[in-house]
Amino acid sequence: FTAWKSACQKACRSPMTFLFTHDFGAGPVAAFRAGVSHGLYCLGCCWALMSVLFVVGLMNLAWMATITVVFVIEKHWRRGLVAARIIGSGIVLLGCAIIFHPLLLQTLAS
Repeated sequence: FTAWKSACQKACRSPMTFLFTHDFGAGPVAAFRAGVSHGLYCLGCCWALMSVLFVVGLMNLAWMATITVVFVIEKHWRRGLVAARIIGSGIVLLGCAIIFHPLLLQTLAS
């Protein structure tokens, strides 16, 4: 929901536009610089989701697949930003519900 994520997502959402609007030069060093630069934008955009994927991925394959689908929708669907805000709001509400009813975690873990 932050301006930082929105700024990073503009570069991460369309890699070709990113490459056409930045001059990295030519050759292997320039290609490496372009990859690192674009990778940092994607990391700035998705670091929290990547962290969750890492933690959840070690525990439950179904949750990892669900979060991956959310990631793909956010990044590639035309209305991905709207979907991300709706899904994000739902996750915040779920987090609040778990604070007040911790036994919900058992249901989600099954």
